[in-house]
Amino acid sequence: ALSYFFYFGIAWAFTKLPPVRRFLDNRVPQLTNRLNEMYYVGPIQQKKDHISACIAAAQQTKDMIQQLPKLYDVQIENVDLQLENNYRDRLKQAFTEVKSRLDCQVALAATKAELEKDYMIDWITNQVVQNITPDLEKKNIQSCLAQLQTLSKSAKI
Repeated sequence: ALSYFFYFGIAWAFTKLPPVRRFLDNRVPQLTNRLNEMYYVGPIQQKKDHISACIAAAQQTKDMIQQLPKLYDVQIENVDLQLENNYRDRLKQAFTEVKSRLDCQVALAATKAELEKDYMIDWITNQVVQNITPDLEKKNIQSCLAQLQTLSKSAKI
């Protein structure tokens, strides 16, 4: 315990010397400012910066949370638009399929009507040709010639 008193006495006496005192008067404020900055002001400033960053992050998170309902509405609207697009695509595909089938039915009906008409014409022609006999043909030719002669006489007038 006496050694502490001894060293304290030497340090106290040493500080009373004028050159040491001038040196200490210049260096002590710098040293105290540096120690104050290192152990007191610096950590407090770091804590303040950290707290400010946390507050900014919390504010940003709060803003994001406030925007979530809008984001949810936008996502629902996006899904609705996709569903409507799918519905319209399927509707267009169904329309195209039905139209192609109806066009096929129309073409089939037109072809059937054309075939029936051709068959009817051929049948009537064949029946008429079969019903014409050589005697009937001679009578028709003679009546045609008679009509031509009458027309030629009336045309001369």
